[in-house]
Amino acid sequence: PDVSLCLTLTNRLVDMAEDGIDLAFRVGPIESSSLVVRRLLALEMIVAAAPQYWRTHGRPTHPRELLNHRTLAMALPGEPPHWGFNVDGKLLDLSMQPVFSATDSAPLIPLACRGLGVIRGSRTLLREWIDSNELEPLFGQYSPRNLWLYAAYTHRRDNSAAMRALLVFLESEMARYQGKTPNAPMSFLT
Repeated sequence: PDVSLCLTLTNRLVDMAEDGIDLAFRVGPIESSSLVVRRLLALEMIVAAAPQYWRTHGRPTHPRELLNHRTLAMALPGEPPHWGFNVDGKLLDLSMQPVFSATDSAPLIPLACRGLGVIRGSRTLLREWIDSNELEPLFGQYSPRNLWLYAAYTHRRDNSAAMRALLVFLESEMARYQGKTPNAPMSFLT
């Protein structure tokens, strides 16, 4: 109760010390040795589209077939959109030619729900729309392995009681969400 938060949303890699960021959520490998990193949530990456999209365009049976579909892709500025899949233990990296791209998934989800194309994201991110049958998922079995949502912070914040309390809370919520308590709401991320 004594912790106040200021949330900054960006998909660019920030210099946490220089930008005054105490805690960052990151997905994928973190290369900086100046950060303390905690695993929070294992991520399953999927593709999804509206049921009417799959009926009209067909459901692919292999990730490579997505190259023949209308895609809605997230990409950072200056980076070409690409989707990675684990096929037989090897990375299949597809360069996408999306009909719409954005630096964040948020504007892509309503487009996918309207049947305008295929989106890729974590099952966690897309769960609400999958549960409401607005999106139908595919290819969870091709998700890259060992992909996590991490909490990262600088060594200077390591001894803060507020940081320790926040990390304990986050780990507890993520453990509940990951299936130790079925259908548990992830209240702090809704």
